[in-house]
Amino acid sequence: MVHPSLLINANDRLHWSRKMERTAALRMLGRNLGQQLDPAAGRVLVVYTLGMLDRQRRDPANWQPSAKAWTDGLVDAGVFPDDSDAHVEGPILGIGELSPEASRRPTSSRRIQVTVTLTAPREVGP
Repeated sequence: MVHPSLLINANDRLHWSRKMERTAALRMLGRNLGQQLDPAAGRVLVVYTLGMLDRQRRDPANWQPSAKAWTDGLVDAGVFPDDSDAHVEGPILGIGELSPEASRRPTSSRRIQVTVTLTAPREVGP
């Protein structure tokens, strides 16, 4: 679960120091998550599914800066050696079901649910 104020949207116009703080926090969350996972065997497809707090329409690709920080955290935790295309396909972002905290009050304490899926990439034929 991630507080919405930590997410970095590609449309944000953040001061570089604020963006750096958020990136470091998201990377730490990725590292903490990665410490609970086994190291990946071979190349993996990384998919992040965001469970938002409302049903507002969103462009999932705008959350790519957040996904990059999470993926760097997974690398820090040793889930894969690095996030180059030799080891990682993606990350791919999607919007899933509402977060379980969507109806929770007060709204300032609600968190967005982030689900990470690591699978073998699909083989693309000729």
